[in-house]
Amino acid sequence: MASQFIQGLRNHLRARHCSTRTEQTYVYWMIQYIRCNQLAHPATLDSDHVVKFLAYLAVERHVSP
Repeated sequence: MASQFIQGLRNHLRARHCSTRTEQTYVYWMIQYIRCNQLAHPATLDSDHVVKFLAYLAVERHVSP
């Protein structure tokens, strides 16, 4: 199911004529988001999950805002 979601994301980005590098980056971060939320499908997640992911990035991964 997640692979179908990721392929849909790729298709969407390609339809918008995004660069290959942009596609790779978006897919990478979406996979990280899915993993952070115990492999839940993104359609089932809400804003609390986004906040959790952003906190994870800031605290655990030391990603700057």
